[in-house]
Amino acid sequence: MTRERITNETFDQLVSAWLDERSHGPAADPVLDAALSRTHRTRQLPGWLVPERWLPMRLATRMASVPRLVPILLLIGLLLAAAVAVGIVGSQRRLPPPFGLAAPGLVAFIAGGDLWTANPDGSNRVRLTTDPRIDGFPVFSRDGTRIAFKRLPVDNSRPDWEDWGDIVVADADGSHSMVLDPDVHSPSPMSWSGDGRFLVYSRSVGGVDQVFIAATDGSMRRQVTSDEQDSWGPTLSPDGRTIAFVKSNIGIFVIQTDSTGGRQIAAGPIEQFEFAEWSPDGSKLLYSARAGGDSPDVWSVGLDGQPPHQLVATPDEEYGATWSPDGQWIAYLSWAGGHRVTVARADGSHPRPISEPGAWRYPQWSPDARHVLAVDWRDGGSQPIVAILDPFGSAPMTSFAIPDVPGLGRADFASWQRLALP
Repeated sequence: MTRERITNETFDQLVSAWLDERSHGPAADPVLDAALSRTHRTRQLPGWLVPERWLPMRLATRMASVPRLVPILLLIGLLLAAAVAVGIVGSQRRLPPPFGLAAPGLVAFIAGGDLWTANPDGSNRVRLTTDPRIDGFPVFSRDGTRIAFKRLPVDNSRPDWEDWGDIVVADADGSHSMVLDPDVHSPSPMSWSGDGRFLVYSRSVGGVDQVFIAATDGSMRRQVTSDEQDSWGPTLSPDGRTIAFVKSNIGIFVIQTDSTGGRQIAAGPIEQFEFAEWSPDGSKLLYSARAGGDSPDVWSVGLDGQPPHQLVATPDEEYGATWSPDGQWIAYLSWAGGHRVTVARADGSHPRPISEPGAWRYPQWSPDARHVLAVDWRDGGSQPIVAILDPFGSAPMTSFAIPDVPGLGRADFASWQRLALP
């Protein structure tokens, strides 16, 4: 027997003939009555549910074939998955680049020995730590998601207790805090790597300050220098490969993070607790030194072997210099019967004071380079203020007072969080 293949057309003809025969047979009336009864009770589909309204007719006709429906369902599933992924990514916070301009976020500061954050105008103050020990020197990570700070022991808990402390990191809201280096002697402020994976700082080893590097997940801690002279206040270069640090009576030095390539790049007595700060492009360092004069002046030096360049030279003292995020300006402290916050172009030209004389500490640029943040120890430091200064116009100073622990001097530094630009 020969098996012939039935085409779609032949099948349609057979079905039509069978239906025609049934419609004239003895069972026609019951079949017709049942069909009319069913269709009479069934409500017509709305137009927006009819496939032909939103699919091409040819595609709608073929949907009756189950195998042809599978690719469509797969496509719809992929589109839904993509939409969910976009929604999840869109709900996550966008991060700013580690260097260059960014949007201003919260301001971190110390009040009453605890770590706080607030909006730049002082509103929405949030206390992040409530430890009986005393926190100090908060520094936001370059992407604004975490914060590092020092934590001293309990007051008078040991001899020279103010010289000891923990190196602590936490999320920007104070949660998930972790001690990276416990109970260290003379810890300096910390410097973040651009990717947030490492911190560098100095601590005393055998009575001599040495540079350390630590992974911010707690997985690694290593001593970088082993010098006979104090190596203090290290800062990481933007590429995360080179550490600059101060030898207070000698000058500025650099060393690779793997402890190789150590060398001096600038000479001159550096002011106590002075930092060398990298320019945003990593090409040079900004610092203050008594090089060639009795009062400290502002200098810059590159890694190209060229001699340092004196940016600001006056009979007054200038120190605490810092770059704007775009590298176009510097801010520093100058003495005129009191400390004044002063700004100048990156080459030191066109200097202009932007504050009244006071007891100002550590000026910092806003992430968008439009304002300068500093702490003023007015009234002898018992009621310091966090101030936002306008370096380019005549806008009034914005400030808010913060309670301090008398005599400890911990409310001397504020840090500005970086956010992604809109």
